[in-house]
Amino acid sequence: MTVWRRSRVCRVLRMMLVVVLFVAGTFSGYVSVRADEPVATPVPGDVAGSITSSDPAVRYGAIEMLRLSGDPAAVRALLDELGNPDPAVGLYVAQALAALSSPENLPIFRTAMRHPNPDVRWRAALVLGGLGDPRAIPALSRALRDPEVLVHRTAAESLVQIGGPGAASALTRVLGDSRPSLVNAAMNGLQKMGETAVTPLMIALYSEDAQTQHNAATVLGYIGSPRAVPALEYAAHDAEPEVQEEARWALEQIAKRK
Repeated sequence: MTVWRRSRVCRVLRMMLVVVLFVAGTFSGYVSVRADEPVATPVPGDVAGSITSSDPAVRYGAIEMLRLSGDPAAVRALLDELGNPDPAVGLYVAQALAALSSPENLPIFRTAMRHPNPDVRWRAALVLGGLGDPRAIPALSRALRDPEVLVHRTAAESLVQIGGPGAASALTRVLGDSRPSLVNAAMNGLQKMGETAVTPLMIALYSEDAQTQHNAATVLGYIGSPRAVPALEYAAHDAEPEVQEEARWALEQIAKRK
């Protein structure tokens, strides 16, 4: 009886040792990772293909898995779906790319801004805004001239995201455009940028285009910066009555804030 018990105990101990060694081997890749280091989840081979699944839940799950993977290869997989005809999938792909991409991917999206498919262009503009890199400003500035409303509006919003004098100047240059959708997007964006947009807007008050002057005065009135007073006083004596009126209104708004 004693011999049987001992041999059984030995077998149990051996089995336990095998289990411990198996578990240790399974998680050995994680043991060496420090707490402050990101853990990259590998992208399964069938995940990219699942983006085109007929099941919306499968598509969105695949995109989310790629977004969280941390694998540079995921950018390529997502980029291939940037022109997906499903609006919801396309938007989700663009949002995932904005979260996953790095400045090294900037040339890819600048090239995508010239794509013949407008869906690719506006989604690429969204990604560029998410990257927040000032080097994207020239491509987004060109996109403000895009005939597609969704493209030029997204470009305007992305310029606001990037911010800075260069982005503000790009938006100011289209204040005299004939497309209300673009002008409204530019004006709203400049107002959000606040003090950063004041100098380009002051320069716009000296433009020879009355609409540009008028819209610049409107935005300056909403921003309410005292720095704009000299330029607005100049515009208040412009030859165009509408420019005069808007400049005086803007001066009144600034005076109210004092």
